[in-house]
Amino acid sequence: MRLKREAWEAVKGWALAVLVLLSLGLSARVWLGAGGGYPLVPEREYYRAASPGSWRQELTKLLAPSRLVVHLGEGRHTAFRPGQDGYQRFWAGLFPLLSQGQYPAQGWVPQDPEAVQRLRDGPGLEAVFPVSLPIEVWAEAWGGQASGQAGSQGPVLVDAVFVGLGDPPQLLIHRAYTQVYLAPAAPGGAVLEVAGLRQLLSGLQGSRAAPYVELVSPHPGVPVRRGIYVPEQPPRLAPVAMGEEAGAGSDPVAEFFPDPSVVREMVERDGATIYTDGRRSLRVYPDGELEYQAPVGPEEGESLPPLEVLRRAVEFVALHRGFPEDACLSQVDFPPFTPLSRGAVPYRLTYMARHLGLPVVNEEGMLEVSMTGDVVSSYRRHVRIPAGPLGEPRPVISARQVLDLLNRRPELLGGEGGPARMVTDVYLAYICVGGADRAVPTWAVELEGGRLLFFDAFSGEGWSWTGGKLEPF
Repeated sequence: MRLKREAWEAVKGWALAVLVLLSLGLSARVWLGAGGGYPLVPEREYYRAASPGSWRQELTKLLAPSRLVVHLGEGRHTAFRPGQDGYQRFWAGLFPLLSQGQYPAQGWVPQDPEAVQRLRDGPGLEAVFPVSLPIEVWAEAWGGQASGQAGSQGPVLVDAVFVGLGDPPQLLIHRAYTQVYLAPAAPGGAVLEVAGLRQLLSGLQGSRAAPYVELVSPHPGVPVRRGIYVPEQPPRLAPVAMGEEAGAGSDPVAEFFPDPSVVREMVERDGATIYTDGRRSLRVYPDGELEYQAPVGPEEGESLPPLEVLRRAVEFVALHRGFPEDACLSQVDFPPFTPLSRGAVPYRLTYMARHLGLPVVNEEGMLEVSMTGDVVSSYRRHVRIPAGPLGEPRPVISARQVLDLLNRRPELLGGEGGPARMVTDVYLAYICVGGADRAVPTWAVELEGGRLLFFDAFSGEGWSWTGGKLEPF
């Protein structure tokens, strides 16, 4: 009997030792890191749990055109931006057509600019997107057919499409950062079903749609590319107050940490509160701004196809306060689009707000998601929502007057003694000046080479967008 008791005590001792070791191991896993970013559970299980199927609908909204230019034929034009009557109808008519297309990674042929301009004088539709992406990614996002691999010069980056509704109909893509439209070398594929778009165009004939005109420079020293369309009569706008988003007071620990019981809290001198579980950290500023970090080691994570990166980012944001109603994807920093081996590959996605369908540019940013391999390694959120106009709307200066301002400041268009850089786009936008609480309407001017200028739409005061900052000139 004594031997049995001693044996039982020995068994209990060994069991206790095993439990202690197991506890230490699990504690180390929590405090030293689980070999990846948020969350502790496997990544693919986590993303399957986030509203299955809804990511594609959300991504379609984030990638929707910034503006739709409708060519009515006989040199007449109009345009719609998000939220305006007609925008949703024309985008709903264009999207199924894009999903019919075949989009090879190579083999696109540059089109003669004058030939494209003749197409614009006839019936057609031009969609300008808020971000530049490789044609293969657009094809997958639209549900079209992508084929082939990018060539030695990299992928074909696309920021607009043009559908000519003449006979036969044509589908062209616009190479970003150039003035060149491209057509497939071998058209083939499905016949473009354009009857619905033609019917939409005929419904605009004789309507009160605001007329748009091509922007033509009167100044030899201010070159402007063909195909920029602006309102014939400048609209009435007002500055806008920007307020905090709803839900900024929700529990951040429950949102970002799988096990809140192990989270420590610290308060810094600037009033920011830091939460950490030893692997991840979350900094919450007094104004509601969030900065989440989940460091990833050089051998952790796996590279993902670009569309999968967009999906992961959408689902992560959806689970962490979501996107504002009028958000759009404004910039993607991808690595080279080639097959990548296992390892930590960085991606950064930046999102922007819109008001009245116009982009809202803010030095403090709105949403930024960084992924390293297949893991969200950082997330920054500083959302401000338009809270109402500051004063009565009044007419803005015209785009033609903006060209006059540029003509008086030739140094803005080129280097010292060098040729003037071409104006590649002109459009209305809001910018937050002197903080994130107030946005003013401006004319945005994009120049060849990527430089971006803003002119106050009332006073003509100017700023240059440099390194994510507004610099007055």
